[in-house]
Amino acid sequence: MCYKEEVQKKNEAVLNKQFDKDNVPAWIRDYFYRIASRAARVNYWSTIRHFIHWLMDNGYIKAAKIEDLKPEDFKPIRSTVIIRYFSDLLGNISKSTLNTKKNILGSFWSYMLTEHYVDDNVIRQAKSNEFKKTKTNVDKVLKMPEDSDIDRMISCIGEISDTTLRLRNQCVVRTLLGTGLRESELAGLDLSDVYLKGGEFRGRHYQEPFITVIGKGHYDYTDDGKDIVYLTKDATEAFNEWISYRSTLLKVVYTDAVFLNRNGKRLKEANIKNIFRVYSKGTISPHMIRHKYAERIITTTSDITFARDQLRHQSFNTTVGIYDVGERSRHILQNM
Repeated sequence: MCYKEEVQKKNEAVLNKQFDKDNVPAWIRDYFYRIASRAARVNYWSTIRHFIHWLMDNGYIKAAKIEDLKPEDFKPIRSTVIIRYFSDLLGNISKSTLNTKKNILGSFWSYMLTEHYVDDNVIRQAKSNEFKKTKTNVDKVLKMPEDSDIDRMISCIGEISDTTLRLRNQCVVRTLLGTGLRESELAGLDLSDVYLKGGEFRGRHYQEPFITVIGKGHYDYTDDGKDIVYLTKDATEAFNEWISYRSTLLKVVYTDAVFLNRNGKRLKEANIKNIFRVYSKGTISPHMIRHKYAERIITTTSDITFARDQLRHQSFNTTVGIYDVGERSRHILQNM
């Protein structure tokens, strides 16, 4: 079983346990079959559950428990109720998080509308400028790590006395810098996914070094569901160094996994985040390195299509909008 499939099963078990604890009615559970990601299902239920309890606590729904809920309980809910709920949340969470929750609840209401449980989608109707997150160029800058912070983190990792941890952590950082992978994709890498001398994949030969990953939103765990990501020279060298050393390790439980923890098991997403938290002293996250990779690849190649393919975005707008690197040119103003 591949890493991503294993994570899916664990999250499914978590959700089923939560459903059973609350005796969630079948008509609510049916909504979650529409969501492919099990992690998203857990997150969605947390948001929906909180809102349902708020409705019950404030007397908008008469049912005392979730197990007693019926579809008709939601029909009287109006958009003004939704605005009040979001206003209550606004003091405790960011506008970005609030909008995420609003989208989740809107999706749930769309399901109820499709099933004719409600007459309209009051979540979509609940519009207020107070809840809108204004995106600024400062937001993009904050997502981009400083080169000096990256250098300091790499230097700190280089001082680790334990050879295994030092080489592994160096390879983790250099791989992210040289591929732009998400931490879940990095954690899921198997040795069979690494082609350091190029090779055959799905009937085609590639000369350049590459890796194969199961990308975000992909739930086909065969080779047909994998993307190719080409490696930089430094990432290739980092893989060579780590995999060569890894072959000498005696305590290996997960023989397929590229990256291992102290117990010889697969390195998890939480472990990867912790590496960055500890050695960057909280200044850099793995996803910030994805932004840095985007900046470097667009700056170096000026090829937005190649950048999109390497980052595996569905849309050019995502590549241009989220990873726009216009900020790198601000220094030229001093000479104008």
